[in-house]
Amino acid sequence: MWCIVGNSSIFFPPTAPPPASPTDGIDGGWVVVGVVLCEVAIGLLTLGTTVQRYGLSVVAERGCCGRRAKLGCFSLSTLVWLGGWGIYISGNGIFFIAVSLAPATLCSALLATVVIFNAFISRALLGERLALCDLQGGLAIGLGIGVTQACGYPPREPSQPRPSPTAPIRLT
Repeated sequence: MWCIVGNSSIFFPPTAPPPASPTDGIDGGWVVVGVVLCEVAIGLLTLGTTVQRYGLSVVAERGCCGRRAKLGCFSLSTLVWLGGWGIYISGNGIFFIAVSLAPATLCSALLATVVIFNAFISRALLGERLALCDLQGGLAIGLGIGVTQACGYPPREPSQPRPSPTAPIRLT
C-alpha cells in the first residue's frame, strides 16, 4: 500500500525549507559585543602564552625580584607558567561566549589578529624587537581580515520555494 500525501510519498519525502542564512536571527548590537569579546579573548590567549614563555625563559634563568623562590614543591617559574595557563583558559572561555554572540566565521577570521597582539605583548614582556616585516605582516593580516569579511557573505536574495522532487524537470 502506497502512502501519498500531497507531493510526497515514502520514496520522496516532503521538501525541506531552504537552509537559514548564517546571519539569520543575529542582532547587530550583539555581534558588536561578540567582536569586542573576541578581541579581548584573543588578547588574553596571547598574553597567557607569552606569560608562559616568560616563566620558562626569563624567570627560569634569572628568577624574579632578585631571588629564586619556591612555593611548596613548585618553583617560581612553574607558578608563573601556571598563571599564564590560567590566563589562556580564561581567554578560551571568553572566546566561547564571543562565538555565541557573533558569527563563527567572523570570530575565526579575527583569530589572525593573535599575530598582531603577539608582536606587542612579547615586546613588552620579553623585550623582543619589532622589525619592519612584523609591521608589514600586521598590515597584511588586517587587510586580509577586511577582505575576507567584506566578501565572505554573498548578498541575501529573497527566498524562493524549492521545487518538488516529483515535479517534472524542464530543460531549456
